[in-house]
Amino acid sequence: MYYSRLFLGTIFAVVTAIATATNSTCKQPIAPPVSGIHHLKFPVSNINVSIDWYAAVMGASRITTLDHINSSGERYAVEMMMPSFGRTVLELRLNPQQASNDMMFDPVTWGVETKADLDAWASWLDAKSVPHSPVFVGVTGWVLAMQVSRLGQVLWFLNWSPSKAWW
Repeated sequence: MYYSRLFLGTIFAVVTAIATATNSTCKQPIAPPVSGIHHLKFPVSNINVSIDWYAAVMGASRITTLDHINSSGERYAVEMMMPSFGRTVLELRLNPQQASNDMMFDPVTWGVETKADLDAWASWLDAKSVPHSPVFVGVTGWVLAMQVSRLGQVLWFLNWSPSKAWW
């Protein structure tokens, strides 16, 4: 393939400028800090069912002052606080088509400290009649998967500190 000298010269100049800007050893520049995840956004087909499910099963509480209302006065999204999320908010956004497309998709994996925490979640989900997998060994640690009842999403729990003892 033939490249003109002008083209190759331009490419060389750009690469040289990038290398010089990042430093002479071509290390990646350090991005400005991020202080965490502000919110997670899940598409849902029914906001009221979703609010009830996340409140009953995950202990979330709705922040009514942050309801998203369109110009027709219809609520199209809600914000919920989850007890163990710190400042991170869960947004449930009405989008039936996307919720249908995401059926059985697992958008997030919740972290827990130990297998005992997963066992506690399994017992909690049993008490709430929420379908879930048994606690099992995954690629990087102990895992528990559950289906968000009537909503179709799959949520996973994984322990943070895997031990090679289970390999």
